[in-house]
Amino acid sequence: MSANAFNGAEVASQIGNLINNNLKTSLGLTRNANFGTLADYPNVRDQTGILPLCLVTVSTIDYEWRMLPKTYRIVYTGRVLFVRRYETTDNVEALRMDAVGKIVELFVNNHQLGFSGGAMTESTVEYVIPERSDLH
Repeated sequence: MSANAFNGAEVASQIGNLINNNLKTSLGLTRNANFGTLADYPNVRDQTGILPLCLVTVSTIDYEWRMLPKTYRIVYTGRVLFVRRYETTDNVEALRMDAVGKIVELFVNNHQLGFSGGAMTESTVEYVIPERSDLH
């Protein structure tokens, strides 16, 4: 791997660091952003003790080689999962969009994720509404 290429764990770790350093207070995180998914947490009846929670994963890494000019492109596809509990009196849609806006702004402002070298200038941020949640 080139000196300007990173493995998925390095990318996920850097994303977690950016979230911890810039959004921990504004998102109300009770713990640092972690590498993993909800499946990494034990099934307990009351999961509210771990909320709000932010999890980061890199699911795929795609390589594209170009002959002329002789370059390559590496695309990291990651997921940032932000989970929090809402009260019945909360304006849930506004709170969700506020949190998503803060996360998106973080990536727009840090498109190189704090890495030096490389040409990490392209990024796509998608907001996916979960179909089902095991957290109540």
